[in-house]
Amino acid sequence: MVSIALNHLLLNRYHLILLSKVEGRIENVEEVAGAIKRAIKKSGVKAKDAAMAVSVNSAITKIIFFPADMSECEMEEQIMMEADNCIPYPLEEVRLDSEVVGS
Repeated sequence: MVSIALNHLLLNRYHLILLSKVEGRIENVEEVAGAIKRAIKKSGVKAKDAAMAVSVNSAITKIIFFPADMSECEMEEQIMMEADNCIPYPLEEVRLDSEVVGS
């Protein structure tokens, strides 16, 4: 068991399972789900909450400036257009998230 204290978080257990990759991306969702289940079982973790991370190399971020009077619906439409222009994958295959910063 490894204990690593980071501020107020404590990592007690972890497990690594290698997955097949195609061009640096994990392609098989079922394989990933199965690997997570096996890792949880092998690690002996009993907690119901988990944290996962995406490599910064696999994430695309962009700051978009909008007029202050733009509606939420208009912002969503603009975000989708920007995503379609910036993301080199079909939007159906990616997870988009946005957050309004400032007002």
